[in-house]
Amino acid sequence: MNSEKLFFEESTFLAEGCRELFIHFDTLRSFNVYESLTFFDLVKIHRLFHVTVVIFCAHLKKFFESEPEIVARSLLPVYQKDIFSEILEIVIDKEKVQSFFNLFSWNPKGGGVLDLQYQPILFADDYFILPMHLFLFSDYLRNTLFLVKRRFFEDNKEDPMLSSLAALLKQHFPEVENEIDYNFRELKGDIDIIAKKNSTVFIFEGKRSLLSGSIHEIRTIHDHVNKAANQLSKISESFRNNQFKKYLSDRLNWDLDSVDTISTCIVIGNRMFSGYRVLDHPVRSFYELANFIYSGEVQCRDGVFCQWLGEEFSEKDLFQYLENDSYHKLVFECMFNRNADYDIRGKVLRHKSFYANFELLFDKFRVNYRDSVSQAVDERPN
Repeated sequence: MNSEKLFFEESTFLAEGCRELFIHFDTLRSFNVYESLTFFDLVKIHRLFHVTVVIFCAHLKKFFESEPEIVARSLLPVYQKDIFSEILEIVIDKEKVQSFFNLFSWNPKGGGVLDLQYQPILFADDYFILPMHLFLFSDYLRNTLFLVKRRFFEDNKEDPMLSSLAALLKQHFPEVENEIDYNFRELKGDIDIIAKKNSTVFIFEGKRSLLSGSIHEIRTIHDHVNKAANQLSKISESFRNNQFKKYLSDRLNWDLDSVDTISTCIVIGNRMFSGYRVLDHPVRSFYELANFIYSGEVQCRDGVFCQWLGEEFSEKDLFQYLENDSYHKLVFECMFNRNADYDIRGKVLRHKSFYANFELLFDKFRVNYRDSVSQAVDERPN
């Protein structure tokens, strides 16, 4: 229970978390989430809870002939704090136990909103209710980071997502720079990434956000996307000023006189809003964008297809992918509206949703893309 090694399920979960957060496992392992409580302490607590639920379900088999797991999820266990603290001391140090309670218990006097997804412990004197399944079957890594309002990379440190994208672009573009500040007369701001080839300039604005866990958090991500769109619009408008182009040319030591095409993109760390457009600026997930630049491949049941126009990646491919939605247009053409109507006392409640016709999408892949031979997995960049 107290092992420093990981079970298979734990390593799989943490590997995906590191991928989403653009961090190394050692960074995640030693990260202090609250006071002296580290994230690896939470891994051990999660492990302890999992074993506890397994034992509890085995016990319930004596009383229920079928589905004791469903019964266990329906019950609200009550624990005595002192006894439960001793159980927690099996996997974490004694001085960290109180930190765990402080972090994951809701304080009605604190003025915050009760959300059991983030704070599932409810105290009543020396007893508390803890629905373990909420902690076990939710993304406790994402939830904890959201709860403590902390990030692995502060604003004044290098963004690993942007650094990775810049490094990938440098393999195909002769001129790439990232994190460029500009201050020209009334024009002030910064450019996350700018890349140039021939007469085309690409400008990327990056926003790393945690995956949303509620409609309110989706709105927050949407606010970030809108902010990025406004920044890109300001930069695009500035390029119409020849004096600003001269200033930026000197700043970058590039020749921007021949530039006649500007393409923009909002890059986000998660998969939310990929394919969306704000003020005509396309939104793309980092890993989707990186895959397009690296291989251009899409894989489906019928094979592997390449989205590039030629055998090698070019700036024309990237322009088509961003400005003409060469991939997402096909996907959206295969989305169809479906309404569900509910009659409630003479009033009709209509729920509008969409479904994807994958057979049609695979046909579009075959028609619009060429066959590709996928590269070996071990050759792909981390």
